Amino acid sequence: MQRHVVITADDFGISDGVSQRIAELSISGAVTETSVMSCAPGALGRLREFPPSANCGVGVHLQLTAGTPRTVRSHVPSLVDEASGHFRQRSDARDRKQSEVAHEWRSQIEAVGDVIGRTPSHINAHHGYHRDPAYAPLIRELVATYGFAVRSGGVEVQPPYENSADYTFRAWTGRLTSPGDFLAEFDASLPSASQVCEIVSHPGRVDTYLSSVSSLTHGRESDASILDLLNDMDAFEMRGLQRSTFAGALGI
Repeated sequence: MQRHVVITADDFGISDGVSQRIAELSISGAVTETSVMSCAPGALGRLREFPPSANCGVGVHLQLTAGTPRTVRSHVPSLVDEASGHFRQRSDARDRKQSEVAHEWRSQIEAVGDVIGRTPSHINAHHGYHRDPAYAPLIRELVATYGFAVRSGGVEVQPPYENSADYTFRAWTGRLTSPGDFLAEFDASLPSASQVCEIVSHPGRVDTYLSSVSSLTHGRESDASILDLLNDMDAFEMRGLQRSTFAGALGI
């Protein structure tokens, strides 16, 4: 049976430099999926410029932090900082109402779907809220409603989500700085029984705006360089892994 690797670039839309670099990697085949931060200023405009030649699935990086809700502020007051109109800080978000989170996340999914003209390919969540058991029932409901893929909830979410990779390789951005380091850790950690692996990446090009809104900067350029080199090496094909979108890997 063919084994698949899905290579996802998170944070599309956060800045011009990140979005442009992800587009380049998508065209070359170095990444096969990207997730859109639809609440970042200008994100949907950047998505409209995503090259049609890119053979890449487009999903949603669901947000409860870092940006402005897509829903009218008065409809999601538990999510919003009254002074700024932006999402509340992570440290000030204990009283979020699940009904408002559901409304806002559906708005984000629909906004991305309207731009690309189809249902987004997958969802995951900024700051890992898809791994929070408190949000797992809502994630399951969204997957059942839309039929898209979802990033694994890891050991924190049991039973595992449907429409998910059976293994996720993550938390390497800024830590592994060469293809050799990446492959050594990837090879050592990939279960032999894995049929669908997702690699989570954060590639980008640093620009002035990115530096003003994100602490993750030069690690993005390192990710992009490593992904380019892995692509040139056919590193995954040499390991019997077919680079795929979620639709191709999961048959959805």
